[in-house]
Amino acid sequence: MTNVDMKVEVAAAMKSYLTSQDFNEIISKAVKEVVGQAMESILKELKAEIAVLEGKVKILEDTVEKVTTKANDNEQFSRRQNVRVTGKKEEGANRAIIVRLKTYKDKLTILRNRKNLRGSGFYINEDLTKMISFVGLVTGRLRMIYFQLVLDKIRALPQQYIIVMLGDFNAHYDVANPSGNSDVGGKLNSFLESNNFAQLIAEPTRVTSNSSTMLDLVITNCPERFRVSGTLSPPSNCHHSVIFANLNRELPQLDWFSLCDDTNDIDAFYSCWFSHFRSVIEKYIPLKTVTIRPNDKPWMDNKVRLAIRRNRLLRIHNLRPCPVTWESYRAQRIIVTSLIRFAKKSFYESPNKELSNPDINCKKWWSITNSVCGR
Repeated sequence: MTNVDMKVEVAAAMKSYLTSQDFNEIISKAVKEVVGQAMESILKELKAEIAVLEGKVKILEDTVEKVTTKANDNEQFSRRQNVRVTGKKEEGANRAIIVRLKTYKDKLTILRNRKNLRGSGFYINEDLTKMISFVGLVTGRLRMIYFQLVLDKIRALPQQYIIVMLGDFNAHYDVANPSGNSDVGGKLNSFLESNNFAQLIAEPTRVTSNSSTMLDLVITNCPERFRVSGTLSPPSNCHHSVIFANLNRELPQLDWFSLCDDTNDIDAFYSCWFSHFRSVIEKYIPLKTVTIRPNDKPWMDNKVRLAIRRNRLLRIHNLRPCPVTWESYRAQRIIVTSLIRFAKKSFYESPNKELSNPDINCKKWWSITNSVCGR
């Protein structure tokens, strides 16, 4: 065989190998590995850069929020002595009149006496910035929505429940003059009348030199259980009177000494006292059995705990195998998986956000970390 023939044969063999499937697979695999390693390295660098940029963006967003809040505070302070007068009729849209007073004290005097303008068509309010006006509007709406939700929850309680609500309702409630109530006070008065509730306080609880309003209330669906109610003088550092309501109590009516006067043993005396005390407590205070599960995962909640009983459906399927029992188990398994994922995400999302805060102190950081780790 000549050199020319050998060259031709080698060239043919090389061409055959280079065009073969094995060679293509080797080259493809090698290229994929090289490209994959290069892409992984590039992605790693990009992820690190993105994390740094996200941190910078978070810092900038916090800075913008602080600057915006500070600018709004400065603008509101510049309006400290201003009042806004509305109601002057003009052609077209009515405009507010901004009045700048000489002192802040003059402004307070005008705001205290603006109730004298009722029925005149004129209104005097503080000159607020756009941001504060929006927050006040949203807060007022949310307060009314929350108040309505609370009333709906109370209305949904079983009728045999003994309900007592007390505190500062800030509702300007006046049963003698319902037309003078505020919007919240009017809703509260209507709710009490329609659901057979009684309001026990009959005297103003906030008295000033210019007004007297009833803000602190005691509301119940069983007024016959109260012996007396009223108000006491307010503390020296408070504008609200102290409200009180005395229940018909069974414990003070027990003659403890006559119950346990037939023994001189301290242990027997304590046992007698405790048995009577506990009998009264169990009579009036509802008991609830709570199961403590120290081995539960920190993200476990009642929804997951109830749904995870899918294993009962599996046992039913094992006893009576059929498509219906299997589909029941399968559907419940999907629900449990979704609930677990959501519970884990909700549990770890909030601590992760707090731990990512660059302003968090060391003590709080370790407190959150130990809580998440279950320590």
